[in-house]
Amino acid sequence: MGENRYRPTAEQLRAELERISEPRSGSIVGRVLLVLLVLVLIVAALAAVLLPGFVIYGDSMLPALAEGDVVLAFPYTSPNNGDMIAFRFEDRVLIKRIIGSAGDRIELLDDGQVLRNGSPLPETYALRADALAPETENPCIVPDGTYYVLGDNRISSVDSRNEIIGFVTQEQVIGRVFLVLWPFSHFHLYT
Repeated sequence: MGENRYRPTAEQLRAELERISEPRSGSIVGRVLLVLLVLVLIVAALAAVLLPGFVIYGDSMLPALAEGDVVLAFPYTSPNNGDMIAFRFEDRVLIKRIIGSAGDRIELLDDGQVLRNGSPLPETYALRADALAPETENPCIVPDGTYYVLGDNRISSVDSRNEIIGFVTQEQVIGRVFLVLWPFSHFHLYT
């Protein structure tokens, strides 16, 4: 008889089965949130492995990119004029905007205007710096297999105007910047 006092009755078992089989909204929401969190972590891990990411240092790409922004680049693409690219320069990675590609004639005017093949560029993204004379040949023809790049914040950028950087070769290009990932307040997709 002493053994039976610890065994639940049939009524107690039915009540327990009903209790645990009732759908609870908190547990469903929790499970959905857990699944979403796991998916976000998987996507972030894949992006970290497959897509190069970079932290922006300096203000040469203001207003598009600010110091501390984390950006992702899409590798193995052929970037076009107007695209922001990440490229290797010595032991660093720089991010600049392509102004001209192979065969383009680039001319920088004293008032900060940029001409490509004789036409002014509608650079709504650029902070111009008047009378920043290039150290390189001006006007110039962009050689095959290279790009002419400028920072958006022209007064603060070391770019193709500088003899040290000059034209960026296709071999230097890591990828096209397509996403500002962090901070969320700067989140932006560039297509």
